[in-house]
This record gives sequence, C-alpha cells and structure tokens, in this order.
Amino acid sequence: MLPFTMALLFDKVALITGASRGVGYAAAKKLCEKFPGATIYLTTKNMEITPAINQNMRDDFAGSAEHCEYLHLDVTNTDNIAEIQELIKTRHETLDILINNAGTFLKPDISSPEVYGQQATAIIGTNYWGLKNVMNGLQDIFTPGARVVNMSSHLGHLSMINGEAKQSLHLREMLADPDLSEKRLDNLMKQYETLAGEGGWIAGGWPSCAYTVSKVAVNAYTRILQRRYDEEGNGVIVNSIHPGTKHSKIHQASNISMEDGAYAVANCACVPDKGPKGSILWHNLSPIVWEEAVHRPSLVNNAANELN
Repeated sequence: MLPFTMALLFDKVALITGASRGVGYAAAKKLCEKFPGATIYLTTKNMEITPAINQNMRDDFAGSAEHCEYLHLDVTNTDNIAEIQELIKTRHETLDILINNAGTFLKPDISSPEVYGQQATAIIGTNYWGLKNVMNGLQDIFTPGARVVNMSSHLGHLSMINGEAKQSLHLREMLADPDLSEKRLDNLMKQYETLAGEGGWIAGGWPSCAYTVSKVAVNAYTRILQRRYDEEGNGVIVNSIHPGTKHSKIHQASNISMEDGAYAVANCACVPDKGPKGSILWHNLSPIVWEEAVHRPSLVNNAANELN
C-alpha cells in the first residue's frame, strides 16, 4: 500500500461527502490523525449539526482537530453545493482534497416497473448525478494538483452489467471505451432510468441492481475526468476506490476492517504525482484493468447472494 504523502496534506483543505458515519467518517479521522494541520470538512445530509456534535467528533479524532467541522450538504441540491463552494473559497481560496463518499443503496425491488423505476431514479440521482453536481460545483476552486477520490464498490465492476447478453456486451463495450464522452455516459444513465421505469431494463442489457449501474457509471466518469484534467494540465488526479469495508445494507461475503478501509481511502487521497490516476482501485490500491471485464463472466450470481 502506498504511504501517506505529508507534503500534500499538511495544512491543506479536504472535504468528504457523506461523512457522518461509516468509511467516510473513518477516513476523515484517519486524515486528521496523520495530518492534524489539515482543515477537514465532513458533510452530512440528514444529521443535525450542533456544537455538541462537532465537539464529539473532535474529541474522537486524535491530535489537533480544531479545524475539523461538519457541514450540511445534499449532493442533489446545486444551491447547497454553491454555498459550500463559497464558504471554502472565502475561508481558504482553494480545495486540495475531495472525497466523494455520499451515496445511497436500496435492495433491488423488481415487483413492478414503477417501484423499480423509482429506486433507479433515487440511486442514480444521488450516486451519479449527485457526484457530478459536486464535481461541477467545486472543481473551479481545486488547487493545482488537487486529489479527488470517488467511492466505488465491488458491485461496480464492469462485469456486473448483465442483462440480455447481446445488449450487455454492447453496453460494456461502450462503458469500457477509453474515449467514452461525458455526454454519452450521461445519455446511457438517462436511458437506463427510462428503461427501469418502463420495465425494459433487462432487455436493454442492464442488471436489476441500480446501485451497480450507478457505481459502474462513477468508475467510467472517473476515467473521463482524468482525461479532462490531463488535457488541462492542472495536475489534478482522480481515482475510484473500492475500500472493501462492510456496507450497512449490503451483506458482503468478505470485507476488510473499517480501519484498513479508511487508511486505503486516505492513501488514495494523497497519491504521488507518479501514482495511479484515472484508475479504478481495490482497497490495496492495485488497479483494475477496466477493459478486461468486457468479456469476463458476470459476478452477478455472487453479488445476488450478497444482496439477499
């Protein structure tokens, strides 16, 4: 596993979405433990933010945690994101670290297209469109050489696209295309949401797990973002990572500890310039060769067992 890079994070500014609990909170704590000079903002959608909540968090974090603070953030609300952008710009001018951890999971309910369509819209709305909202709203204040971490999942492996065989292969090929455009990816997500509500998602090649679709999209978007940043020459590095930690709503066959998962996310947030970039990573920071999954047998049976 790659070591922390002190020069990158010391006295820098980091923001972690969906950080009121789980791996987001643990990753914030890990950053604070290693780099007490950093300002770390933990965002939450539903938790009421009070002085006592902030103090409890600071007491829990080791070292100098006076710069750690909760902020309210709904990733589906662009006005809210603009408020966060203005706050960071006013206080610090730039943002050095962004960890996109906010997300939602619902156990697939295919009892009717109406129900499944609503699930698909809610999950894609937060996990994909919401993440894009945050990127679009904050990237103008990224410092040169900023680091972005997009939270992925074992359910986001490309081989999990497993509806009707011919259509699934076509979808995989498009999603694995190194030249996939953002517009085309957006259109694929809109297509999936439409098919989910109409009952045609399987025939269209999509799986019955909207969470899988959302995380596959996040992984593909990560590659698109890195292409853009490379073209701009601003030194920004973005990666997706599956931290391997247990999800409260997903019954995983295996997982690593929250401590190790948080350490992996924190390491991903400070990769060196010559480290992985535009990659989809496992918790040990080893990259997944995305294109190889186009013709791989699907993991859907194993994943289906984990969802039950």
